[in-house]
Amino acid sequence: MKNSRPNSQTVLFILATFLIAAAAQAVYYYPQLPDKIPSHITVTGEVDDYMVKSTFFILMLSTIFGTAVFLTLGSLLVLTKAPQLVNLPHKEYWFAPERKQETIAFVFMINLKLTIATTLMMMAIFQSIIWVGIGSPVSPAIVIWTSTGLLCAYFLLIIIKLNRRFKLSEAA
Repeated sequence: MKNSRPNSQTVLFILATFLIAAAAQAVYYYPQLPDKIPSHITVTGEVDDYMVKSTFFILMLSTIFGTAVFLTLGSLLVLTKAPQLVNLPHKEYWFAPERKQETIAFVFMINLKLTIATTLMMMAIFQSIIWVGIGSPVSPAIVIWTSTGLLCAYFLLIIIKLNRRFKLSEAA
């Protein structure tokens, strides 16, 4: 029976697709926005600062792309070159030569998925700022709190998954 789990290339492709979508988001909305757009929105959804739209889009894209590259390459480098920095229960067991590659692959896949989730949350937050800039009635507070809540829930699921995966059985 074929393994139905996605491999890292598939997940990297999904991440690349979302990064392209972030660039498309910027290209699509840039001409629609006024020269000054909101740069900070309070937790209640009120705008309390503005910035030039070109600066906003540079900030938006550099934050999204920079975070994705840092999290992806950083996790790969740490896992392969400095596993002593990885915080796993029973690390000596899981990084033993016979389990090391499987452990690296599993943790890297988790990190890729967290990178995708983080990228989506940042895109949602930037989209809410864009909506305020074009006068949309969508509440930025709802978008920001919903995306943050979903990311936190996803982090909790990942923590549970990691705990189950790296728990040693009594026989080990």
